[in-house]
Amino acid sequence: MDTGALFRASVCVIILGAGLSLSACGWFKSDVRPDPPPAERPRVAVLPFDMGIEITSLSSIQSVNGELKPEEEPQLIAQAVKVVREDARRLMYERLASKQAFELIQSEETDRALDELGITTTATIAPEHLGRLRTRLGADLLVTGIVQDYGKVRWQWLAAGMLGDMTWESVVIGLATAWNPAIIFGNVGFEL
Repeated sequence: MDTGALFRASVCVIILGAGLSLSACGWFKSDVRPDPPPAERPRVAVLPFDMGIEITSLSSIQSVNGELKPEEEPQLIAQAVKVVREDARRLMYERLASKQAFELIQSEETDRALDELGITTTATIAPEHLGRLRTRLGADLLVTGIVQDYGKVRWQWLAAGMLGDMTWESVVIGLATAWNPAIIFGNVGFEL
């Protein structure tokens, strides 16, 4: 087969592949649904989040400058944990609000209802307390969560991510350069 025919066949295969790819994209139906009207949106209350881990050292969740007095650290840990819990709740609230699919109950109203019912923790709320809280707030859904891990990124996750990235790049560069070892090892050296 001459080079002209080979070139034309390659162009035909590329055009056919691109055409099939574009037509396949239009084949699948979109699952995007319009936002429900405001009257039909479920009322949702975002409860305070709890910590699923015990924080014993302030330096495990935030940077510490200098030495801390032993009597100061428990108070600073309590403040830092409170901030983490509030941030987790705020982020969940903002995420739900961005969807515009729910009618969100203000956090202040939820906190007042929790205080009135004497609920201090959301980790283990009895079913009868949940029922009373839902009734008190007029909520369809109650959302809470537990922060399972917080603080410094473990080196194992970082190493696994870097290894995966270097492997993927090495394979792509190897395929593109006919497995030229100088270029592959140059990329690995650049990544490290």
